[in-house]
Amino acid sequence: ISKMPKMWQLPMFVVGVTLQVVSGARLDVVCPNTGGCKISIDGKVWSSTVDTMTRERGVDCSTVDGGISPLTAVRTRELSGSDAMGTYTGTAVEWKCVDAPFETSVRLYDLGAEGEVAVFGQHWAIGASGTSRGPANPRHQDPLNAQESTISGHPSIMPTTSADLGPQSAFIYYNQMVGGMADGTKYYNWQDNTSLVGGTMAGPLVVWGEGHSLVIAPVTQAMEMNMRWIPAKSIYTAGPLGSIDDIPSNYTVETMLFLGPSTSVGCLPFACGANSAVRGFGQTLRKYKGKDTAFPAGGYAADPTLQYLGYYSDNGAYYYYYTGKDDTFESIFEEVHAKDVVQRGIPMKYLQIDSYWYFKGGSGGVTNWSATNETFPNGLAKFSAETGWKYVAHNRYWSDETVYAKDNGGEWDFIIEKDNHKAIPTSQGFWDWLMASSKEWGMAVYEQDWLHNEWEGLSATLSSATLSSQWLEQMGAGATKAGVPIQYCMAYGRHTVASASIPAVNQIRASDDYATGVKATDPKNANLYVGTSSMLAAALGLAPSKDVFWSSSSERYPLTKSGGAPKYPLAREHFPELQAAVATLTAGPVGPGDAVGEANASLLGRTCRADGLLLKPSWPAVPADAVLAHRVAGTWTPGQGEANVAYSIVSSKVFATVIAMDLPESITLSAADLGFTSSNLIVWDGRIGVGTAHATTTITLQPCGKADHQLLHVTEAAAAGSDSAVLLGEGGLKFIPHSPMRFESIAADGTVALHGVGSGETVPLAFFVDGVVKETSCVFTGGKSNAVAGYAAGTGPYCTVSA
Repeated sequence: ISKMPKMWQLPMFVVGVTLQVVSGARLDVVCPNTGGCKISIDGKVWSSTVDTMTRERGVDCSTVDGGISPLTAVRTRELSGSDAMGTYTGTAVEWKCVDAPFETSVRLYDLGAEGEVAVFGQHWAIGASGTSRGPANPRHQDPLNAQESTISGHPSIMPTTSADLGPQSAFIYYNQMVGGMADGTKYYNWQDNTSLVGGTMAGPLVVWGEGHSLVIAPVTQAMEMNMRWIPAKSIYTAGPLGSIDDIPSNYTVETMLFLGPSTSVGCLPFACGANSAVRGFGQTLRKYKGKDTAFPAGGYAADPTLQYLGYYSDNGAYYYYYTGKDDTFESIFEEVHAKDVVQRGIPMKYLQIDSYWYFKGGSGGVTNWSATNETFPNGLAKFSAETGWKYVAHNRYWSDETVYAKDNGGEWDFIIEKDNHKAIPTSQGFWDWLMASSKEWGMAVYEQDWLHNEWEGLSATLSSATLSSQWLEQMGAGATKAGVPIQYCMAYGRHTVASASIPAVNQIRASDDYATGVKATDPKNANLYVGTSSMLAAALGLAPSKDVFWSSSSERYPLTKSGGAPKYPLAREHFPELQAAVATLTAGPVGPGDAVGEANASLLGRTCRADGLLLKPSWPAVPADAVLAHRVAGTWTPGQGEANVAYSIVSSKVFATVIAMDLPESITLSAADLGFTSSNLIVWDGRIGVGTAHATTTITLQPCGKADHQLLHVTEAAAAGSDSAVLLGEGGLKFIPHSPMRFESIAADGTVALHGVGSGETVPLAFFVDGVVKETSCVFTGGKSNAVAGYAAGTGPYCTVSA
């Protein structure tokens, strides 16, 4: 349960006619004691409603509807203070429905160049009973189910047609994988829409137009809250799930409106718009909740699976529920390690093990989270010790038959629902034990899959005001104690936002399973379309994962069916280069899942250094705002038109990497569209090489599919009159040739400091000097791993390697 902020303890005042406007530099909000809120941006009304609502003892109360009980203002007060987000001012109204005090509030924060924030609060001092609109209905996503509704509403917003604000675009994160499914994120013309998706599957709302961009989402008790569209009133409102039975005392929920920065200083490296607003929202929320604001949260050093190339066996991998012969997973992975890592030298440093490895009940839920004799007969610890591989260890929902529950003879408290065939742990001690004991056998990352299934598959989670948050927080606390990071998978927007309170969560799946694209029947694009989901994931400090991929297009499953039948017997990867590029540009895990001996070593070498250290961007690839505008306009339908931009920042030098696929038409991006302050750019083709580098002021992406996808690298040219060399990056067709994982710094004269692998790695480098590409190489031998490189007038490019 959320602790009551100090603001709730300020003295109360007798209600008046209205409340004073809470004003920032650009954002004005007034939530009067007559109900609703008016929100203005730069003095122009963005939304104006008159409805505030709540429910208790089976009675609906509203400031508007005459057909139900009135919601009456009792007292008002002004708010002021400070918290982790900064200094705020605000107002609050106490309301009477039946007999439980219900308070709504708004607090406004001016964050300067970073933006402005309004936090809308709802508070029940003594709780409330009889709040549910009906019983929870697990496993059935029906808009009429009580859990799709809310028990209260504040704030209420209404799309406006204000001519002053001009045209506005919007999208709502929707469905699992942070909205990265084929039926995922929904796009709208904000003024013209007549219906917004809401309920359990809906996540943050993003709206942007000329001169403004904002994000709205529940942020406190995010797991227990909904955004809800009410067609009869044409309003979008926030409140706890309509299936929650009772509200405990001293209970607070909050919804944040983040108004993004309007100047380039606050928006960089993006252009001001949807991207800068989403990033600002996520970083501000993490600051508010006390989570590290770096990307990824906690940094790369805390998680080797984000640093190095790995080997994956997730859905779509060659060895997903299949060993290729009458063998165990232990022996087939020993063969992968011996042949591909040791003999061929592919630097895969860890292993992801999927749901085949542990015990499951008849309903598919986990009964015992330990390795079966059929998968790892000698145990996970022995395999890890022999290979040096640690694990990304997959888990799913708990079975009602789990051996860990006291009701089944175990040691810990679980809520068990036989009718729903699921269970959920309620003991912190269970998570402490699970994480610590699993680390002993080699777990490096705990992968919690099937998140939405566990959450919405239980009546208990849908009817409680606290259980869902407790579940994730206890899981996270156990992981933190054990020093184990968590990857979320199959997460809705609510799980993603809730991670802002859980330091251990540092990565998240941002796309549908790889199998959806590699299987021969009805292939989907969703696994490669990770840009929009990566926006929110990265903003919240979570490294996006696009899942496993095959790095070779030549491999096929054998016709013989030994080792079990393959899940997808006709599967084949037609675009391995694109798969590897997209995975690298996520700045998340990169894990091929090829058959023994089939991995494409040279292609995988483009993702990393010689030792497997991934050459990542500073910020994952996300859609340019111009691309989002096409989706809103409907000219590029879902599954069509992906053009994403990843940013690498070394010292103060910014590099953009643009990847495009499935474009139905050409699109031109200016320097400003890419976030550059100078219009003088250098661009080169990442699929051909640095020799294509040339000066330009715009880049044009041509119509393309997947085979002819485009990969362009862009940076600003040297200032006029300057004779400085501009680093293009390393050669060898690295997907990120200017990664901060390779380059430590760039001096004003273009001199660069970089690192290599001292056992013989050769790093070709290229500079752009007076319109000409100049190349050299750094050769790291004898244990020497540091270098300084640059261009000297009269002598040309150089590289000096040192210990």
